[in-house]
Amino acid sequence: FDVYPAGEESIPGATGERLCEAIREHGHKAAVYGGKAGDALSTVVRGLNTGDIFLTMGAGDVWKLGEGVLSG
Repeated sequence: FDVYPAGEESIPGATGERLCEAIREHGHKAAVYGGKAGDALSTVVRGLNTGDIFLTMGAGDVWKLGEGVLSG
């Protein structure tokens, strides 16, 4: 997802795309950058299987993704 500063100045180069790239470089090849949290719901739902754990962490309304996943 996109990365936003939490009251401090943005860190140059600290983007959601770069974070996803770094995660892939560390062996998690299935990591997918989803853009804005609300826009990524369909990508998340397509990638989940029965028994998977979907965890969100962050400020703002990122918690709404969990509700969206549960409602289908």
